[in-house]
Amino acid sequence: RSKASFLQFDVVNFTQWCASRSPVELVKTLSRLVTRFDAEALEVGAEKLKTIGDAYQATTGLLGRNWRDGDDSAVGLFFLANRMHLTMENDEDFPEWTGRIAITTGPLIGAIVGSTPYRYDVFGATADLATALEPLALAGHSVACPASAAQIAKAYPHLNDVRGEVFANEVALSDNSS
Repeated sequence: RSKASFLQFDVVNFTQWCASRSPVELVKTLSRLVTRFDAEALEVGAEKLKTIGDAYQATTGLLGRNWRDGDDSAVGLFFLANRMHLTMENDEDFPEWTGRIAITTGPLIGAIVGSTPYRYDVFGATADLATALEPLALAGHSVACPASAAQIAKAYPHLNDVRGEVFANEVALSDNSS
């Protein structure tokens, strides 16, 4: 797609948390979190791509479902990001966890790669940018590339007054999506 949006989520200090937990507790807790995120992604019309350890990746606008060809795809991930943060803050299953999220918008390529097992994945600068931006978010906050921030601000103009709080720090990196 010429324009879709990509979300990269990561649990802050996950490795340190794991050091004091049994493997069974770790897997059960992480599974509960991912199951919650999966349900939230479905509710907002996002597509889960995959998890990589404690990282969670989702997209909107890529498969042409629910979000119009990327024109407002970041808005769907904005909904998802807010729900993810609320889950982390309010759910007693995750009292010690907080997350960081990056949302990017631009060209994405989705494909099944390899032959065994079959895996759907996405490629391109938009996914790479989210992976690079996510560590720059403050714990409990999200960052958005300029293209994503513009879509969200257009859908929610009243957020312009508190934009710095909503987006933590909008990182002004070129994402070549304009």
